[in-house]
Amino acid sequence: MHRSEESSRVIEEMTIGIQRIAEASSEVSEQTNHVSTRMSIGNQDINELSNQILQVKDVMLQTSSRIKNLDEQANEIVNIVHVITGIAEQTCYH
Repeated sequence: MHRSEESSRVIEEMTIGIQRIAEASSEVSEQTNHVSTRMSIGNQDINELSNQILQVKDVMLQTSSRIKNLDEQANEIVNIVHVITGIAEQTCYH
């Protein structure tokens, strides 16, 4: 009878151990799912940020091009003003 009680106790302890392992495995699985979800959200955020950076780059390139065009037009205006000033100076003295 003593062996039977001892066997019963060992089986009960093994069952408790198995339950604890199952609970720990379940918790690890939940944590893994949580981390996976957060990583997915992080990846989406990084992709959105990357897209926004590319959009800002495009706007900056367009702005730079427009500033260059304005600079060229300003230089043309300066040249025209010099020509007009030169003509005006010639006509004032004659």
